[in-house]
Amino acid sequence: MFWWFAAFLFLCLTPAAQAATAREIDVGVDVALERFQQEVEGADALLASAKGVLVFPKVIKAGF
Repeated sequence: MFWWFAAFLFLCLTPAAQAATAREIDVGVDVALERFQQEVEGADALLASAKGVLVFPKVIKAGF
């Protein structure tokens, strides 16, 4: 009985994950691309010649 109650509390008290709306994602991408174009010389030519661009607006640092 205790485990059922504990599981119930766990499920009720955990915050639900909220996905960003399409508009919020678009705004983040626009901001990230503008920043990229301001900070990287030749960014416009690079973006124009690319077959596609994948943007992660909330990633500010990455490494291997």
